[in-house]
Amino acid sequence: MATEKVNPSLKWLLQSEWRETFIPNLGREPWITVYFDKVTENENLGIFSALIPNASET
Repeated sequence: MATEKVNPSLKWLLQSEWRETFIPNLGREPWITVYFDKVTENENLGIFSALIPNASET
């Protein structure tokens, strides 16, 4: 998502920074984050994942 010209408040609401940095890296690193929690003055971000055996894929 190209957000260079988007209002900063809208960028924050759309979580643009996280969408542009975190999501594109999924599956590109040898380890995957299954739990992440970050609390700042303006944000409370949590990422949770579930792992299932390959045999459970459909």
